[in-house]
Formats: sequence, structure tokens, C-alpha cells
Amino acid sequence: MHEVARVLKVEKRMLEVKTFSGGSDSTCSSCALNTVCGSKKIHVTNPKGYDIKIGDMVEIDIPERVSVSALSGLLYGIPVIIILAVSMMLRYGLGLGDYLSLGISGGIVGFYYWFLNGYSKRNSARFSPSVVKKISKVIMQ
Repeated sequence: MHEVARVLKVEKRMLEVKTFSGGSDSTCSSCALNTVCGSKKIHVTNPKGYDIKIGDMVEIDIPERVSVSALSGLLYGIPVIIILAVSMMLRYGLGLGDYLSLGISGGIVGFYYWFLNGYSKRNSARFSPSVVKKISKVIMQ
């Protein structure tokens, strides 16, 4: 999906932009994250290093690969399963105490979140909105 946006803030290769969504032809209505977004101000990457200043108009690409259900499962479902499975295995399989089992399973979930954070940073270009081009003239209706 492509959107036109005005640049509000510039920080190296990250921009804060305000989209002009809300009309019937807006791509926000078809976006999977429409119900949880709640804001028309978003952060986008500038991977090609365009010379962009505050107030410039840009065209951004918002990836459609994002599924709210999959993200919820990754962030909440899998850690709950890990905590339950590991703590039960340690408690009843190896006979460790409750607190020790829960502590070890919490540590494993911490490692899981650390790994997930690293993965999302390495692959942020696939999942984050990014600037496609700088627009020199915009005709607003």
C-alpha cells in the first residue's frame, strides 16, 4: 500500500510522518492494523537516504504482510506455552521446586523475547513502513 505523508520530524534514517488518511479511497480502511493503529502519525524508515526535510511530502510504502493474529501469537501465545510447558516439565519431570521451575521458564521466555527483538531489528525493512520517493509537487483535492 502506498500513502502520501508530510514529514514532521527527521532523525537520521527514521522519519515521523503524518498521513492524509480517512477518506473513502484511503488505504487505512483495508489495512490489517487499522483497528489498533489509532494514529495517523507513524515512524517510517528512509532506506535510500533521500534528502528529506521537515515539511516535505513523501510517498511511503506500508507492507501488507503484517497479521495482527500472528503478532499476538508471537508476543503472547508462545511465551505462555513456553512458561507452562517448561515449568511443568521441570517441576514434575525433574522434581525441581515451584519457584526454581518458574524462574528458569521465565529466563527462557526472556531469551525468546531477546531473540525476537534481534530478529525484528535485522528484518525491520520487511515489516516497517518505508519511504518510496520524495514528492516535489502535490495537488491536494
